[in-house]
Amino acid sequence: MSPMLGAAAMSISSFTVCMNALRLNLVKLHDPSHDRARKSRTKNEIIEKENPMEKTLKIEGMMCPHCEATVKKALEAIDGVDAAVVSHTAGTAVVTLSADVANDTLKSAVEAKDYTVLGVE
Repeated sequence: MSPMLGAAAMSISSFTVCMNALRLNLVKLHDPSHDRARKSRTKNEIIEKENPMEKTLKIEGMMCPHCEATVKKALEAIDGVDAAVVSHTAGTAVVTLSADVANDTLKSAVEAKDYTVLGVE
């Protein structure tokens, strides 16, 4: 490559870098007009997310983590139950519901595993 052609290529390269730098000054990277609008949540969605339906069962007879797992599995097998948090030390099971489930249904599922339900709140 001849020195004259190399000098021209270097000049074009420097010119391109300078023009791109000046062009970036015109771009507003944090312009809020380019942001997508957030989907607004309805009042019912807010209430459901902040206050999911929960019921607390007081259970007697659980003595170990195996007992917790048994009760948890029995409760989560019921339609309408999203999750169950069971504690053998506190003697409770907190059930998160996606649909309305009768207290008798929850009670009978636990009592079928030979534990005593003292109450449902």
